[in-house]
Amino acid sequence: MILAPRNPIVKTVMGSWFPILVATGIHFYVDYVGFTQPGALEEAAKFGAVFDPTIAPWDWANGAVTGPLVGFQSMLENPNFVTEEWAHVLAWDLFVGRWMWLDAVERDVPFLWACLLT
Repeated sequence: MILAPRNPIVKTVMGSWFPILVATGIHFYVDYVGFTQPGALEEAAKFGAVFDPTIAPWDWANGAVTGPLVGFQSMLENPNFVTEEWAHVLAWDLFVGRWMWLDAVERDVPFLWACLLT
């Protein structure tokens, strides 16, 4: 999409929703497998430490509180979470990248410039 945005193969593959739906399907499947594993509720509870609304952003940023970082590091020890994050980022990046690509092709803007300016 970046190097050859008007290539017919790129237009065929990324012109459809198929790659995004595949990545989203992988994401949901990994979530399903992860939630059926023993200890899944304990792993899901770690999100509470990462997304604690009682911690002010400036306290986390200046290092006064380490809860979110420690919680996220703990989640990274779980292979199911790492795989889920990979699939999540892949699906999101394909979705946004496709959106940017379609917009750049429609406006006849070089896609590389569109990527660099965002």
